[in-house]
Amino acid sequence: MHENSLVFDRVLDRARSALLVLQRALSNLNGCLDQTFVTAVQVLSSVDGHVVFTGVGKSAAVANKLAHTFASLGIPAFFVHATELGHGDLGNITSKDVVVAVSYSGETVEVVSMLRAIKTRASRLISLVGLAHSTMADQSDISIEIGHVNEVCHLALAPTTSTSMTMVVGDLLAVCAAELRAFTQEDFARSHPSGRLGQVLTLQLSDVMLKRARCACVDAHSTVLNSVLAMAEHALSIAVVFQSDVAVGLQDMTLVNQAKMLDNTLTSLRNSQYNMPFSCRLQHDMLINHAMQLIETTSERYFPVFDQDEFVGLFDADAWRG
Repeated sequence: MHENSLVFDRVLDRARSALLVLQRALSNLNGCLDQTFVTAVQVLSSVDGHVVFTGVGKSAAVANKLAHTFASLGIPAFFVHATELGHGDLGNITSKDVVVAVSYSGETVEVVSMLRAIKTRASRLISLVGLAHSTMADQSDISIEIGHVNEVCHLALAPTTSTSMTMVVGDLLAVCAAELRAFTQEDFARSHPSGRLGQVLTLQLSDVMLKRARCACVDAHSTVLNSVLAMAEHALSIAVVFQSDVAVGLQDMTLVNQAKMLDNTLTSLRNSQYNMPFSCRLQHDMLINHAMQLIETTSERYFPVFDQDEFVGLFDADAWRG
């Protein structure tokens, strides 16, 4: 037990000291935010073709991730492994593209050997490197140097601090370039149609609502008991109350419980006495996002959906909150 406690303390002490090193290193990245950084953002935001990321080893993993981030933010991008460039993948690079090469040392052979060929094809070459006076930095049109860092690996060898810092710089380039391109929430949704935000911004209520046939619909003049039975049949905790075939309100279990206090059998009380007028009427062709903006100040769960004046379903707001 004592030994386990010592291991526990040792691991946490090591993790906390490593985190402190990372925090200090990341704070030093303010030095990268200069005119060179701004120029890189301007180039990346105005690219006519693609941003092509390349690297090898851990830098390749960072470059691959950054390509996904740029594409996610509306800047067409993809990753090509540096070892493949000399075997035909240079053909992916056109005069409209910007290449971003990633290497902490700035001397990675597989990347350095391709720099001259890359520059004959791409419009610009940007490098993300650790060392200012390196082959990659010298041969690039724009070079962003993160500076010397201490890797938090216990051997001070495995790329850890350096990859984290390079990733952060790349992410900063991406978000700044996307903002400069006036990339909007709607643009994000169009490239993320399967994500939750994409659905909120692109789907209409008619796509997600509980359609009328699946709703518990009851007459205002029928008993509250009939309403409870209808809710049970449809496995819902809400009923839509109609009067002369017009939807007029909602009845939930809170109202049912209030009715029970007067008549435990619920057979003498009418739905017309126990329903809430609609606080908001939504239209079927409304986007989920617009609907949520209309009801954001309410805590209600279900809202009626109409096609003009005809009730067509219920929208479950809780499914899209949070």
